[in-house]
Amino acid sequence: MSVTRRWASPSFLIAIVLCLVFVGGYLSWYATRPDGRTASEIIVREFAKDLAVEARNYRRALRAALVNASRHSDMSAALQKVEAVTEEAKERLEGRADAALNALDDVDGLALRTHRNRYKRIRQRLREAKEIVNELRRDTEAELREDAAGPTRNEP
Repeated sequence: MSVTRRWASPSFLIAIVLCLVFVGGYLSWYATRPDGRTASEIIVREFAKDLAVEARNYRRALRAALVNASRHSDMSAALQKVEAVTEEAKERLEGRADAALNALDDVDGLALRTHRNRYKRIRQRLREAKEIVNELRRDTEAELREDAAGPTRNEP
């Protein structure tokens, strides 16, 4: 066997090609992966989407509580259900915020100022979401009390 024949063996050529493909794939991934600033912005935006989903689920749960209360006309049970749904929604919001903050802590190459900015934005959006949940709770409780009081004189 000659030396050139050993270098040209199919298995050796396949191994070289696979190594080149893996190295090329790694380099392309490294070049296209988001930097810390972009990754942290993605985390904040995903958190905002998650809050919107939780708010929508909370509204559905409140509507279900209203429908259930109108069927059974038990206001105290309905108010307890609204309170339980509200506490559950707040816990889910906190859980989403904790997950976003943990993901933010895992981002590499993020400047301290940018990290602090993203942290404040997540906390601010959490506060806003909690305010929305409290406002919806107050509106729902007022609606329940109005329904329990019955129609007024001006209503037919």
